[in-house]
Amino acid sequence: MKAYLPQEAFQLVNRGEALLIDISSDRQFAQAHPKNAINLPYTANGLQAGQVEETLEKPWILFGRIPAVARSVAESLAPSREIMGYLDVGLEGWQAAGLPVEGVGNITPDELHARLQKGEPLTVIDVREPYEWRSGVIEGALKIPMGQIPSQLASIPKDRPVVVVCASGNRSATVATFLHQQGYPRVMNLAGGMSLWIGAQHPVVRIP
Repeated sequence: MKAYLPQEAFQLVNRGEALLIDISSDRQFAQAHPKNAINLPYTANGLQAGQVEETLEKPWILFGRIPAVARSVAESLAPSREIMGYLDVGLEGWQAAGLPVEGVGNITPDELHARLQKGEPLTVIDVREPYEWRSGVIEGALKIPMGQIPSQLASIPKDRPVVVVCASGNRSATVATFLHQQGYPRVMNLAGGMSLWIGAQHPVVRIP
């Protein structure tokens, strides 16, 4: 199993000869990841790959925060998928090589509340399910369940920062990462989600 240097992998991906698959958790990926990487988290249940069709089109180079884990996963997947190898560095090594990193920042409930109070132009998207909205939503938020986000991109403006909200911050981290990959330049995840927003006694609008 070949161990790739960061520059090697970056060039292969840029030439369209391979896909860089980041096996980190969605939360880690949202915070920071190599540019052009695709997030397919590896868990105890295996690789969460079913939802990404383009990952079947080209061979993979695996990346993980711990290179030894990336190697182990690459070796386990090699019998069933075309695996070129794995990156021999983690995120720090990628950055040390001078290669670009992308990511989605977090914003706390207090920070978001303060910015909304100032009247900053923000798009807030609540990606919970409709039954969850009954506990309250942030005033002015777009209400789009997570599963409908891909079909509703036209309703989400790109000319202002986007804040994605869910119950605890997990689903919203995944959606925020997806939006970033779709070309939204300024995307943030509400850390702690509506649980912390309501816990901090920030205002909500009740949905019948």
